[in-house]
Amino acid sequence: MTHTGRNVVVLNVQSRATTIGPRYDMEYVFILHATPDAKSLHRIEEFIDSATAKTQWAQLQEAIAMREEARDG
Repeated sequence: MTHTGRNVVVLNVQSRATTIGPRYDMEYVFILHATPDAKSLHRIEEFIDSATAKTQWAQLQEAIAMREEARDG
């Protein structure tokens, strides 16, 4: 979504990655604020799904610990 009158762009971004644990799926919203002449950005806001991030981080940490235990045997 773009609001040219205010020099603002809103991006809804999804990322996915494979890890040693669960698949990483995250959704972000970025709000880009350009200068009045629209030649550069003067502010960037980022929002994430913090509940999902917390859960996925805990699962990844568990997978790392299990891998280390198996390696150290």
